[in-house]
Amino acid sequence: MLILTRMFQYSSFHRRSCSILAHTRQMWQVWRLILKELELYSPREIAKRSGWPEGRIRRLLRSGSLRHVRMGECYLLPESAIHEYVANNMFDPKEPVTG
Repeated sequence: MLILTRMFQYSSFHRRSCSILAHTRQMWQVWRLILKELELYSPREIAKRSGWPEGRIRRLLRSGSLRHVRMGECYLLPESAIHEYVANNMFDPKEPVTG
């Protein structure tokens, strides 16, 4: 009888946790649609789009060099963040370089 009771407790717990996970997945899918509409991307997605290493993008985020939104533990960036960073840090030589 004890084994059946434990199996029932486990199965009801398992059903509840699966239900919570399914709800979490659905909510994440909704957030991804909203973020695509706002054109905000994760550092990994920006790295794929720009060709820059993800580690470099994360370092620039931590230093505050890239425009971003922070939602809890997540950093979200507009697609133009890399272009803005490059434009703001562009070096113009004072003297023309002769070759």
